[in-house]
Amino acid sequence: MKPFGHLAVPFLAICAAFFPTSVNAEPATAAAPSEPQLVRVSYMQGDVRFNRGDGTRPDLKKPWEQADVNLPSENGFALATGADGRAEIEFESGSVIYVAENTVILFAQLTATNGTPSARLELVSGTITTGVKTVPGEFFIVGVPIGEFRVIYPESSFVRLDSYLDAMVFTPQAESGFDFGQSGPKKIHVAKGQTLTYTDGQTPRIGDAAQSTVPGDWDPWVAARYDARTTAMQAALKASGLSSPIPGLTDMYARGTFSACAPYGMCWEPSQETWEALAAPPAAQEPAAQRPATAQSGVQSGTPRQTPPVPVTFRTLVSECPFPTWYNRIAIANTPAELVTLSEAAYRWDLRQPWSWPVCHYARWIYRNHGYHVVVRPRRPHHPVHWVRDGKKTGFVPVDPSDQKDKPPVNLKHGIYTVETAKGGEHLERINYSPKLEVETLAATPKEFRARANPGLAKAQPPSIEGRLLADAATRPKLGDGKPGEAQRNETRIGYDYGKGTFVRAGMELGGHSTKPVVAGSLNSRGSFSGSGGSGSSGRGGEGGSRGGAAAGGGGRESSAGRSSGGYAGSGGESASRGGSAGGSSGGSSGGSSGGGSRPR
Repeated sequence: MKPFGHLAVPFLAICAAFFPTSVNAEPATAAAPSEPQLVRVSYMQGDVRFNRGDGTRPDLKKPWEQADVNLPSENGFALATGADGRAEIEFESGSVIYVAENTVILFAQLTATNGTPSARLELVSGTITTGVKTVPGEFFIVGVPIGEFRVIYPESSFVRLDSYLDAMVFTPQAESGFDFGQSGPKKIHVAKGQTLTYTDGQTPRIGDAAQSTVPGDWDPWVAARYDARTTAMQAALKASGLSSPIPGLTDMYARGTFSACAPYGMCWEPSQETWEALAAPPAAQEPAAQRPATAQSGVQSGTPRQTPPVPVTFRTLVSECPFPTWYNRIAIANTPAELVTLSEAAYRWDLRQPWSWPVCHYARWIYRNHGYHVVVRPRRPHHPVHWVRDGKKTGFVPVDPSDQKDKPPVNLKHGIYTVETAKGGEHLERINYSPKLEVETLAATPKEFRARANPGLAKAQPPSIEGRLLADAATRPKLGDGKPGEAQRNETRIGYDYGKGTFVRAGMELGGHSTKPVVAGSLNSRGSFSGSGGSGSSGRGGEGGSRGGAAAGGGGRESSAGRSSGGYAGSGGESASRGGSAGGSSGGSSGGSSGGGSRPR
């Protein structure tokens, strides 16, 4: 078998019509400044780890950490699940991907331009299920070692995607199945319960849904969560008065109440249970691992995992999301130092609650009945506060929906919050506003608060990444009860070498002789797939090579597609050429067993 070096390999695109790779596949748009898209880990269980890359691009050699609920995912991040790990990633448009056990994902591009999000992910290995519903202008791309899967507005996708070194396998999850297309008018309809398999350089084929290495309960588990989320989202949109989703809207609906607050629209207040949880000192609460998550309409968000405490200053917390500053809180301390410690712990706990994500990023604030209240809006403000300077002190006030450019902030009259440094550490202080004093509204965030927070979490070992080949999977017994068969346990491991950036199949004992290790594929530490063994393929995005492919239409919608070689066009008129057909799936081994996907240890 020749695993790499083909000039034309498939990609899948969900779009109204196929665009040859020599022309732009995304709608042409004028160049416009982009900003980071809001993406988070909205749910997790078991072993989930992440890597921050170098700040702009993936770098698998950078330190790894334990993930947590509400972890922001940014350009260059990587996420890996272990043998018992599952996660849900929520995007700014409200779409979700469900990440199965033993999976590695790279976040190559997470941006929003003029409010329109776009995402490019790399499914290095393992399995995900896409719950993608695009908004106008959006495109959502998942790259795999031999191609791409695209979802372009107005399409949606509810499909399981399994990534192999030599293939990609798609399994529709919607009752209506899925329509995948190729060049020309011909389309391939794949029913629920069937798979569409693309192997490197061969004609796609339809078969029974038996290729995935995920546990047998994966599809039912995802379906239950997907249906519950859909029901909850419909109820939340109706209750909030919004016409389209915002990240975390179902969490707000599950843990609070929406009510009219004319003339601003709809306000939101935490439920009594949520308030009581906020008022309780974190140290006195039940450990996170034992505290059940509750939600309406059957949707549950992951409970933050119990991790060792990490020192975080108020200055760092305020620069990321300052709303706990003005939300009521009860903390009992006997000394100033104890108050600082307890307050910071409560502050961190607040920001880890699932509902805090939309409140942090989308809320405006009105002051009524001696306190601030959340106003829900469909667009996030540039920043949740206005920075001001009162003499020598710099502080902030919450954003009000009535704020106007070049005018003092509406909430200024309700006081200014500052971060004060004193013996024992930093603390927050509220300063009464006096009309007699001249207060300057700053045009930009002060330098000391400008850096993104993303405080460090508990350190973790790099995951043990393993590759898998479809040819190997075809010889395994079908999985039962989520456990691999004897053949799978004895299968020769294809491990990823971080130092060399290669997937290597270990040598085997044959007839009393040991075979040499064989390089099965390459993935450099920056997340770029490439060929190996002189196969002649090359990397992605300007590194040469090409990816061709097929387009697909979703859920019974009409589409057309084609197969060709060449690059593909990026957003905003930026074009890129993608090459290589290497990569792998991850999965570690434990106790002599081996499986697909990544397995952090």
